[in-house]
Amino acid sequence: MVQLARFSKLVSDFIDRGLLYAIAQYRIQTPFPLDPVKNWQFWKNPKPTWLENFAKRYPSESKRKAYIDEMLKPDHAVGIEAHYDVSNDFYALFLDAQYRFYTCARFLSEKDTLEQAQANKVEYLRKLLNLSGQEKIL
Repeated sequence: MVQLARFSKLVSDFIDRGLLYAIAQYRIQTPFPLDPVKNWQFWKNPKPTWLENFAKRYPSESKRKAYIDEMLKPDHAVGIEAHYDVSNDFYALFLDAQYRFYTCARFLSEKDTLEQAQANKVEYLRKLLNLSGQEKIL
């Protein structure tokens, strides 16, 4: 029954807000944690041209604009609260497991995983700030 409800929401989101929104919501609201590497590959790997073109054109530009305008109407404080009142499971979909950095990573090669890129960033910052590695930083 849960799968049917999830699929129904996926279809509804697709019709109302488009393919990218529907897929993102479906993956965010999964009842089980997604493998971070597979999730990263899902979003990173190129998609067929026809699929990218479809995603860019549906829904129409006027419908997307109306949806965005509607989203921007509410009080910003409510939006900010909703943004930060999200479970750690959501952030686990796209943040590295060790540091949970909420900023860009440092990819030194195309083969770097998100985990490696975040470790590269830590090393870069450690050297930049001349840290020994024993400090506690918030």
